[in-house]
Amino acid sequence: MSPRPPAKKFKMSYKSESNGLFKMSNIPAHHYHLGDNYFLIVNEFCGQVLIHYRKYRVEADWMAPTKEGITLQPLTWQEFVDSMPLQNFHY
Repeated sequence: MSPRPPAKKFKMSYKSESNGLFKMSNIPAHHYHLGDNYFLIVNEFCGQVLIHYRKYRVEADWMAPTKEGITLQPLTWQEFVDSMPLQNFHY
């Protein structure tokens, strides 16, 4: 029996018409600004709802996603939020 090929790695894509970049005056649907360049993004992938807590950086008047953040399913997100003191969230 031949070895199983390695599983493909999933990389969350924030690509939109503007490659994930947006201006604060035109925040995309399902992106919620929490303050201090942090956003909560809700999307669906393979039939599953995902919640992303992500930091963005400013690049020449545009907001660009960074690698700093987490992606969770709704139940895990709720458990995470319930376990954290509110002062740890940027909103």
